Amino acid sequence: MNHPKDIKGYASLEDLANDINNLRYDSLSEFLGHLADKLKAQAEEDEKNGRDSLALNLYYASDNVRESKWRIDLAWLVCEKYMKK
Repeated sequence: MNHPKDIKGYASLEDLANDINNLRYDSLSEFLGHLADKLKAQAEEDEKNGRDSLALNLYYASDNVRESKWRIDLAWLVCEKYMKK
């Protein structure tokens, strides 16, 4: 798998982070869920290929992103009633 250093359409990763940060919290949560799933899938693939140390760190990263998703879900519960549908 080829891992690029940047995302097309963005001048910097900071610009990408700004756009992600500006998402509504329910959408941000969905994004974080997808990211956690992708990291876990990478971990599983690396584990299958004997890259145990890499896999372990990716599992931890996936778990931490999943924790962030949960916190954003809680933030959404606070904000949802104030958001326009």
